[in-house]
Amino acid sequence: MAVSARAVWIGTQALFDSLGSPERLRAGLTRIAASGFTDVVVEIKPYGGDVAYPSRVATRLTTSGGFTPLPDWDIAEDAVRVGRELGLRVHLALNVFADGDHARRSGPIYGLHRTWATTVIDPDGITRSSLRLASPDRMTDVAYANPVRPDVRNQALAIVAEVAGRYRPDGLLLDRVRFESRASDFSPETREAFEQWLRVPVANWPSDVLARSEGRFLPGPLYPKWLEWRALSLRTFVEATRHLVRGVSPTTALGLTAPADYAAAADVGINWGAVAYDPQADYSWATPMYREKSVTGLVDVLVPEMPVALAHADTVLLRTVAARVQGTTRVVPSIQVRAFPDAVAFEAAVRATLRTSGAVLVSDYSELARRSDFWNALNRSFADQPLSVAR
Repeated sequence: MAVSARAVWIGTQALFDSLGSPERLRAGLTRIAASGFTDVVVEIKPYGGDVAYPSRVATRLTTSGGFTPLPDWDIAEDAVRVGRELGLRVHLALNVFADGDHARRSGPIYGLHRTWATTVIDPDGITRSSLRLASPDRMTDVAYANPVRPDVRNQALAIVAEVAGRYRPDGLLLDRVRFESRASDFSPETREAFEQWLRVPVANWPSDVLARSEGRFLPGPLYPKWLEWRALSLRTFVEATRHLVRGVSPTTALGLTAPADYAAAADVGINWGAVAYDPQADYSWATPMYREKSVTGLVDVLVPEMPVALAHADTVLLRTVAARVQGTTRVVPSIQVRAFPDAVAFEAAVRATLRTSGAVLVSDYSELARRSDFWNALNRSFADQPLSVAR
């Protein structure tokens, strides 16, 4: 995505439903291009864990939301080809460490790979597999794999290599490269890896790191080092991914999604600030070395996820992101259509995001496609704010 990208996210369900044939896909992409979008992000590994293309390393998803596309049709290949014909930059998106759906009890984590499931501290302070949590105690319906496990990382890298090498898209967007939440991961494998890095055993696990009582989190004395180590763990994965992508498709840009709030990103193991930004002045938990565990210098595009609860563009937050990234990567903020009560509020948010950041990723296509007033609002916003950088 360029500095002035106007991008739209197409989720897997939309691919299978409203865009679920070569003719409908072309018609949808044609409409997207005509509206002034420069980029399209096509999700081909949703959070359920299976993939929406013919794969040699992962199970192929055959239905989504009750919709089934043509069985022999490679949606990813067609999306890249047709999008480029229409002048769009095409990015393929992977939910990297999301490998199942708790609500449907489906996906690799509920099948052959139950050991991949992240271990969390439940509201009563007990460590247990996320598969064993009752629905009210879960922080998300997304079934996350433990990103510390070598087998989990190797599987993720195999999918990245396959997608980048086969389709050579304009971009590869890594979504959910993160720990499930602040409450994870507290498995024996993660404890061992943390202790090896720390070079001392943790006497009281997990309370020396983090405890939980009546739903409240209680950071222990090792919590700041824990946050630093988690950020390093994800940085090394992103570094390996970058090296792999550059080797098989040198022109493919690497993107990463992350919470726009710096502390919320730290909760899930991501440090997206520039190395030159020192968070110690703003956060008591930041160690002197935390800033060096940043992923920002390893990716070409950072997609900060604006909080869904905000039915407006938080320009202060957007400026804070830009100030902390310090120009080390392109920033393309993501806004959710479903966050807005009406097209007026949505249009105001799109305009404010473009004025503040010069770019926007709208999520997602299925929401836009059934709301003509929202689509018209986008057309007006794009028409009134010409691109500052050529496609």
